Amino acid sequence: MRLKFCKLIASYSSGKILFDLDLPVTAEMWLRRATQMSQRKDLEAATLFQKIRVHRLYHPLVKDSKVKVDFTEFGRAVVARQDIKAGDVVLADQPAVFAQLLEKDPVLACPNCAKSMMSAQDYFGSSALKKNKTLKAAVTKYWPIVPRIPCNGCNEEIYCSEICRDEAWSHYHEVLCPSVNSEAHKLYELCQKVKELGEDRRKIWSASFSPTILARIWAAIICHAKRLAAGNGSSTPTQMQWAIAKSPYRRFIAYGAQGVAGKFTVMHQVMKDVFNGLPEGLRYDVTAREFDGRYLQMACNVQSFSDGRNPLHCFLNSISNFSQYAQLSDFVDVDNIPEANFAGVFPVQSCFNHSCANTIEVMDGLSKGRPGIHLRARANIKAGEELFSTYIDTSTPRRERRAWLFRGYNFWCQCLRCRFEGDGPDVCANCETQAPEGKQFPACGKCRKVWYCSPKCQKIAWKAGHKKICSMSHSKLCSYNLY
Repeated sequence: MRLKFCKLIASYSSGKILFDLDLPVTAEMWLRRATQMSQRKDLEAATLFQKIRVHRLYHPLVKDSKVKVDFTEFGRAVVARQDIKAGDVVLADQPAVFAQLLEKDPVLACPNCAKSMMSAQDYFGSSALKKNKTLKAAVTKYWPIVPRIPCNGCNEEIYCSEICRDEAWSHYHEVLCPSVNSEAHKLYELCQKVKELGEDRRKIWSASFSPTILARIWAAIICHAKRLAAGNGSSTPTQMQWAIAKSPYRRFIAYGAQGVAGKFTVMHQVMKDVFNGLPEGLRYDVTAREFDGRYLQMACNVQSFSDGRNPLHCFLNSISNFSQYAQLSDFVDVDNIPEANFAGVFPVQSCFNHSCANTIEVMDGLSKGRPGIHLRARANIKAGEELFSTYIDTSTPRRERRAWLFRGYNFWCQCLRCRFEGDGPDVCANCETQAPEGKQFPACGKCRKVWYCSPKCQKIAWKAGHKKICSMSHSKLCSYNLY
């Protein structure tokens, strides 16, 4: 027993030392050993293991930002490394995988980088351009020209550049191109059918995100495994190479009821056909469990975004300082600018925990020159404090918010807003006294979202925390609507 204890201490100490020497993978190995030796009872070793793993996975992604990703008793958390002012962009994030939404009349956009490829003719129409010489002159001079480069093998994908075309082929499209995979056309045809069906599509696909995003995960895994095998002079990936190829997607949590494949049987069968239509050794068995797991990963983490600098925005910015183009405002509905809407999963953004009193908000923005998201502070945040996003529209009533979060994410929200708002005028939010039959307690005169039985209870709650959230503005849905 004493020898075993000494080995346990040695494994734990070795893990700490190796991490200090910037050898995280070896440190994880020693700490995993310490956890196994304690029969998973050593919480300190297990926690340090997770902290080191989180640091290894996320530090390269946030090293130039104002935040870090840490591991706490509640799991991953995003923490401020320095004081942050309200309005600061704390992070720019790129999607690990994404796909354009299945909309009836989508704006043409690059499937590899999400850049909008909307042309002036797409927006204004050829008739308006012919009739209005001023508009035509402005468009000729200031409308950004975005090339349209088709896939060399099919008519399904159009890219903004040859770089994106080649990158897409290498990363995922080789598996999904009908010219290579004869079964792949089924996916494109079914997605087109879903677009046309609109609200009647629920039996085939009811999620707001496109099923293409699932296909791209499996295609990316296959392409990555194939490259690893080719690097070792083989055409068939090993079990280890498959594991390495899958690893980038393990960081996204999945929670929810199983049985998704049984609900979308047609879509599941199409996915099975597509990934069984590959050469032996590269086939991927999309079992019901695999389909459910990837679907729930997307459902729990997916975030909507679009190209914040699409050609129309750039055009309007370019002509805004010229008086001779002022009349062109009649041609533009600034409140209804068409967007190429995408949904994707973002490695760092998915680590933010929820609060209905969120301290950051998600907005469209460039990341490494490509459309992605920016996370902007809504309030001053001190170094060491955790930053919170929101998974819901915070203006909805507390009871509805909590029920949605419990159903979708399996937690009962105890954030500041939920603790100091109420569920209705029948119960005092501070002392929980029931209102007399036929009567209602008065609401807070400012926010109208909390009710008290007396001025005394109102003062107690105000000092305890309601003051902080009473006038706090609300955020619309930050995380994409999943179900």
